[in-house]
Amino acid sequence: MVAAVAALFLSLGSTFLFLGARAAGRRHEVSVVLAFALLTAGGVIIGVAVGSFLLQSYDAAREGLPLRDLRDTASLLIWGTLPGTALIVAGFALQVFHLLPHRERLILVLLSVFLIAAAVGATVLADPELAALDDRFTRGALIADFLLRVSLYRLLEAPSYIGLAILYLTAYWEIDPHAERPARTAPAP
Repeated sequence: MVAAVAALFLSLGSTFLFLGARAAGRRHEVSVVLAFALLTAGGVIIGVAVGSFLLQSYDAAREGLPLRDLRDTASLLIWGTLPGTALIVAGFALQVFHLLPHRERLILVLLSVFLIAAAVGATVLADPELAALDDRFTRGALIADFLLRVSLYRLLEAPSYIGLAILYLTAYWEIDPHAERPARTAPAP
């Protein structure tokens, strides 16, 4: 849940803040297009995993099946969203990479690496929750409980998302895309 809200917030915010920065150059424009492709692919992967689990859960509840029948789909939900998260993180980084000074680019890369590491950690911690899918009959409350517990592990990602939001905001305050760029000079001999 945290990842979904953060992804929505950052992608919308970065779209409004940086898409119009044409003066930043062609590299930035290409990066933004590539970033949106990555964000879209990551969103589709996560959407398919979540949608698949919810549809299977609904069918299992309607047919009175035990929770254990959902383990494969739940495993896809837990592990299958990891590549989507990595694509979303790469998309966030690409959107602003060419707009940032070198020092802040390093911070962006470190935050992105930390976010992916936190996602891996949250995934590993959430995996034992599959054992909660036992012989009880599938009910909406049990599915909601499972999803809530899995979502709590995703809170590990929150500090990195907050760091990215702060980096985006400070970059926005510092960047004037219409400002005159200084001409490059040859280094002194």
